[in-house]
Amino acid sequence: ITLFALHPTFMIIGGVIFIGNGLVCYQDKGIFSLLSPIMSNTKKNKLLQIHKMLHILGCSFIFLGCLFILCNKLRNGSTTLPHTPHAIFGIFTLWLLLIQIVIGNRKFNEYIKNLIKIYKWHGNIGLLTWDSYCITMLLGFIEYVPIFKDSISAQYNWLYLFIMVKCTYSVI
Repeated sequence: ITLFALHPTFMIIGGVIFIGNGLVCYQDKGIFSLLSPIMSNTKKNKLLQIHKMLHILGCSFIFLGCLFILCNKLRNGSTTLPHTPHAIFGIFTLWLLLIQIVIGNRKFNEYIKNLIKIYKWHGNIGLLTWDSYCITMLLGFIEYVPIFKDSISAQYNWLYLFIMVKCTYSVI
């Protein structure tokens, strides 16, 4: 296993598995019903804690995924400045994720302490972050998966991207 191979593995585990489930934990009660019996507090607080826990786990895997690709680039003498669409969208997505971490933590603490809802736009930015994450992931497929680099299929990359986006949103 190479450092490069660990990058997409950790990014997918962190983003799709943990953050994806953190986004839908309010609608899909599967995780809630699994963890609720061992948690104390109100239903709303339990959901907030599950949402936060899944995002902390997801961000931890994403951080490691970023660390692996950075180490790979440094080891190979490659530039660390983003220069591909995947890398540029990735940096944008990481900034959105950082904003969400800071605002989400403030929102969580304010609700737990004072039962006050602040930063009501946090959910909308969360969906924008998810969209950006999906586009980044799909751009990574287009740039690095051999079928997309083939000269015959290269002209259809935007069609592949459209199909992948449709498949991604039909699952969610």
